[in-house]
Amino acid sequence: LKEVEKKYDVKLFNKIAAMIESVRATKAMTCEQTVNLILSVKEPEQMLVGEFVDSYQKIENEIAATLQDIEKNSERIGNLLLYNIKSKYNVRSTIATLLSEKYKDKFIVIYEKIGNKINAACRDQGRKWNCDRTLKAAIRGLKASAGGHEAAGGATLDAKDWDTFRENLIRMVG
Repeated sequence: LKEVEKKYDVKLFNKIAAMIESVRATKAMTCEQTVNLILSVKEPEQMLVGEFVDSYQKIENEIAATLQDIEKNSERIGNLLLYNIKSKYNVRSTIATLLSEKYKDKFIVIYEKIGNKINAACRDQGRKWNCDRTLKAAIRGLKASAGGHEAAGGATLDAKDWDTFRENLIRMVG
């Protein structure tokens, strides 16, 4: 990694990665358009234009507004932080990761109702609980799916099962 850092501007590559993710999240370009643009540039700096920059700024603004709202409107029960995100962009995972870095002692659940389903992104940066095992235990008996690894996971469940899922999480980590 140190050799790569000497040879390349890692901060630039991190920003470009965030821009590519932002283009995906805003759906400003198709995957094919994104790949074609990446293949057409000679220098990485050439990507710091147009849809990449516009999408990046939209997502950064959305994340900042959401993080501000979380401070006022999240539900905190003991070690559990729950937040019902309402965003036109798919930023659940990003928000969950940022919160887990800020609140290392919390089990973070960022959830969103889409149709008759709830999609949840979960994080535990402090690794006090195993996200994969905790989520799988929380959905037991429900029409749902969950998975991940020790520090991160996700779940999808019927919206009608949210209260049961929430109570299971409170019992396990709250």
